[in-house]
Amino acid sequence: MSAAAGRSGVAPDDRRPTLREEQRLLTRSRLVEAGIALFAEKGYVATTVEDIAASARTSRATFYLHFESKLALLGFVGAQHETWAPATLNLMDGAGPVPRERVEAMVREGFRHWREHASLIGAFLQAEAVEVGLRERTLPHLHEVVEQAFPLYLGQFAGADRDLARTEMVMLVLLTYRYMFYEFTSRPFPDDLDLQVRAMTDLVWRVVTARAGSLDAS
Repeated sequence: MSAAAGRSGVAPDDRRPTLREEQRLLTRSRLVEAGIALFAEKGYVATTVEDIAASARTSRATFYLHFESKLALLGFVGAQHETWAPATLNLMDGAGPVPRERVEAMVREGFRHWREHASLIGAFLQAEAVEVGLRERTLPHLHEVVEQAFPLYLGQFAGADRDLARTEMVMLVLLTYRYMFYEFTSRPFPDDLDLQVRAMTDLVWRVVTARAGSLDAS
């Protein structure tokens, strides 16, 4: 046993959290749950820090011990979903012509995720519209996501052609999210998504096959 384990006989990394630490985690959890619920009910813009603190049965001062702003809280929640986008987009990654079936699998999974997290994604889009700092980070972040998701597809291109192919994919991701936001927050979420899935699949597939086809023509 190392000296760091000390007289307690418990290694530092294995120690149980103190009562104070457990209380802090519980308070943060309540703030996060309150924030998610209020963003869904009222939207990002209309929700205030005071609203979140009151709903979590704590004070405004306590909120700021955990998060510097409501945007920071939203970012904390979003980080829990950070791996979803690259993994979903990666469903249609590949060299050469992309089969339509893989594009459809990606689109269908995207729509499923939207159905499950519509209010949270809607809150992010609202925040993006009013938070200048977030807006400035969105495009660079999406470029990073596309790079992670499409190593094989983008690997077919070089130089300016690669930049163009990546930018097209970023625009498609943005288009898909904007469409789903306006389509599915303006009316009840449809039970049958086949029409929307087919339309979005056709759009994405035409872009990626046209870009891949430019390789043959070069």
